[in-house]
Amino acid sequence: MASTYSNLKIQLMTTGENTTTWGDVTNVNLGTAIEEAIVGSADVAFSNANVTLSLTDTNSTQSARNMRLNLTGTATSGYNLVVPAIEKPYIINNGTDGTITVKNSTGTGVAVPAGKTMWVYNNGTNVVDAVTHLTSLTTTGNASVGGTLSTGGNITIGGGGDLLISSATGGNNTALYNDAQDLYISTNSATRMYISATGLVGVGATAPKTRLQVTAGGSLNAPVLGSATGAPFYITNADTAYGLVVGVTASDGRVWFQSQRTDGTATAANISLNEGGGNVGVGMAPGVKFDVYGRGRFMQDAAATTGAVVIRQNVGDTVGGFIQWVNNAGSSEKGWMAVDTSSNMIFAPNSAEAVRFTSTGNVGIGTSSPAQKLDVNGTVKATTFSGAGTSLTGTAANLTAGTATNATNLVTSNFSIVESGGVLYFKYGSTNIAKLESNGTFTALNNVTAYGSI
Repeated sequence: MASTYSNLKIQLMTTGENTTTWGDVTNVNLGTAIEEAIVGSADVAFSNANVTLSLTDTNSTQSARNMRLNLTGTATSGYNLVVPAIEKPYIINNGTDGTITVKNSTGTGVAVPAGKTMWVYNNGTNVVDAVTHLTSLTTTGNASVGGTLSTGGNITIGGGGDLLISSATGGNNTALYNDAQDLYISTNSATRMYISATGLVGVGATAPKTRLQVTAGGSLNAPVLGSATGAPFYITNADTAYGLVVGVTASDGRVWFQSQRTDGTATAANISLNEGGGNVGVGMAPGVKFDVYGRGRFMQDAAATTGAVVIRQNVGDTVGGFIQWVNNAGSSEKGWMAVDTSSNMIFAPNSAEAVRFTSTGNVGIGTSSPAQKLDVNGTVKATTFSGAGTSLTGTAANLTAGTATNATNLVTSNFSIVESGGVLYFKYGSTNIAKLESNGTFTALNNVTAYGSI
């Protein structure tokens, strides 16, 4: 009876066969067939076409029987290596310039990238990965992952090694690497984030000065409603149409905050400070709801074309509070109101003091030191005066004609006119010298001297 052959094409002799050559057959089985299957390596050449390996009934050398297949030649567009549909492991070293898919006639196979070596297993119906789980893995050189890397433990990269992530077209476009205990994260071959050995974090900056420093990659110098493009910092919640955009103006270093839509709609939003309570301070630690150290200016428009109101402390610290009105350019003072350190309130239209209210309750017009409740340095004009007028002092020469209403007495230094019971009495001191009654009768109570006709 003739010999048969196993899947690896080891010659299986029948009893009594090859009586004089069975030793030679056994040597070939052991030295060629089995040795190729265990440790053998065979070159398989590609020339931009698929390659199919087969096994025939012979124990002499055959490429498909070898443990390692070394792929050579050109396979630029990617091709298939079709192996016999038997149960057998392979180590595939792809030395071509393209991806080679190792498969059998029925399966989808495993793609081996150019320049890579993979361990696969042919189960008779498909070629699959030989290893999908490791309890540990240590490498002293480079390690590449072409798919998903899952681990239930730690991934340790020692010896100053880097974690590189290549794009589909090749090249280490994304990387996680360290240098002198500093950590760098890069995308598109450029460093995007840096963490120093002391814990300083830089986004867009490789020399951060604080715990977190964000440097813009764009050049947005002023808020642009509807877009956050170019701004170094943007905070939003689940509704990404709204957010807080923060930037720095390159020309003067001014930092700006803008609450707005960022979805293309040019709409501003509101900003609230300390909605839950607490004080706000500008230039100081606040003691009340809003504290400002320095000047405060209120304008109708950003260019101050319609003037402005300035609240500040006066230069030289001569007043306790100062409200100033300036022209539309902010360079010329138009007037001010202040409270000085003695608690006097001063009004100065056209930047010249006009009225002063003292801390004791006196009011001065045209004088900065009023001695009475109302002290006027200048002429007083009124259409009506109300009151008795009994305490008016001065001379008639300083009085301007007008109307006095509701006056009971009119008094000078010696003479007075007193109304009583509908009769006007003319007195000198306390002595009545004449009277005028309501019927028109005028009576002199003493002698009358006339220098004309009576």
